[in-house]
Amino acid sequence: MSNGEAKSTAYIPYQMLYKIIWEICNGMISGFGFCSDIGDTKFFENSVALRYLPVRWLAPECFHGKFSRGSDTWSFGVLLYEVFTLGDAPYDDLQKAEEIRECVLHSRIPAHPRYASRQLYILLQQCFHRYPERRPPFTQLKANFRNEMKALFVDMAYE
Repeated sequence: MSNGEAKSTAYIPYQMLYKIIWEICNGMISGFGFCSDIGDTKFFENSVALRYLPVRWLAPECFHGKFSRGSDTWSFGVLLYEVFTLGDAPYDDLQKAEEIRECVLHSRIPAHPRYASRQLYILLQQCFHRYPERRPPFTQLKANFRNEMKALFVDMAYE
């Protein structure tokens, strides 16, 4: 195998991961089982329905019954964490929903995924911003991934 082929082989996992993320950005992430209108009382703080939500993927404000595009961005950040750890669950060291809730409410975000670049981790940190309105919209996330993919593929072609 030539040196160029060896270098290209090292990039294959990143290419596949970015392709998966690109497809997710273009498609639906989940079903509509827990969907509601903004302001729907079904998920207000301390409601019974909150007990059935996937706490590992919820933004801090969701525990107070507030859902928004920003909370969707947080959940997408958790999905990215799973992708770039090759399937590790966020907050894997915790088992009880209440422990996970406390970590999220106190701004403990998942650690740097072992297969994520520095630039991607910076993007993840933006997805986990304390204030939902400061989290990047999906249009910005898509543009960032497009730039990351272009850099990956262009660099490979000319090395």
